[in-house]
Amino acid sequence: MITPEIVIESFKAVRANTIEIARDIPEDQFTFSPVDPMPTVLEQFHSILRITEFMVGIALHEGEVSFDAAPREEWFAKLTTTNLHYVKTPAEVVGALQLSIQNIEKRVLAAGADFLNQEVKAPDNRTKLRLWIVNCAKEQEMVRRGQLFLYERMLGIVPHTTRRQQEREAQKSKG
Repeated sequence: MITPEIVIESFKAVRANTIEIARDIPEDQFTFSPVDPMPTVLEQFHSILRITEFMVGIALHEGEVSFDAAPREEWFAKLTTTNLHYVKTPAEVVGALQLSIQNIEKRVLAAGADFLNQEVKAPDNRTKLRLWIVNCAKEQEMVRRGQLFLYERMLGIVPHTTRRQQEREAQKSKG
């Protein structure tokens, strides 16, 4: 059975990798976009913060869950805790990502398994568990993180996951 603790541990692992990307990309490259109208590096990090907090906020919202209950910007303001206006540098992005996952962990675990296993209607009108929505927030981060891996490659940066794999292979060949 999937529990809130399992989903949160997985979410924290994904976030740790996202934080590594924020540390790897130099600040002068935060304005990089592969092509107009693709988001810049900074906008991708902002998107991660907004969408994950938004989706977790919806999952934890008391009562009926609706992705169409109010204009998105109003819901983003209501359900997110990070003021993105002040998140611009790599250090600020790292700090915001760390604080955000801590808040998500606290809120999800405080909600409890009974609440998170309640069924709600998803945007596609299918019945889903609130915990499923939390997991989808993590998956949305993974999609944007994948895009950031591509950005790194385009900037000539070898992603940290590739570097780790190369290090393991080098250790095996020495062994």
